[in-house]
Amino acid sequence: MSDWHDIGGGHEISFYVGDDDVTRIGLLDRHHKPDGTPCSTGSIMFDLPENAHAPERSRWQLVNLEPLTLSPSLLCNLCTDHGFIREGRWVPA
Repeated sequence: MSDWHDIGGGHEISFYVGDDDVTRIGLLDRHHKPDGTPCSTGSIMFDLPENAHAPERSRWQLVNLEPLTLSPSLLCNLCTDHGFIREGRWVPA
């Protein structure tokens, strides 16, 4: 697990890596609810061969690693925060 990175819009992300301890295979996202209290940290997996063995779940296309751009958008199932990560920044939907 790497350090947390502020991507704006009240979101911070931390990458997790594969078995080689180098390849970034997904990320954790933490943010706050509209009332300012912390929301639960969510996770996503990138659509990469390294994740083929993982349990079936949605995967995000890693459009670009630097600066980070993902597709499609991210939606928090708890607080309904919704947005994109484009060019390393959070963009509200």
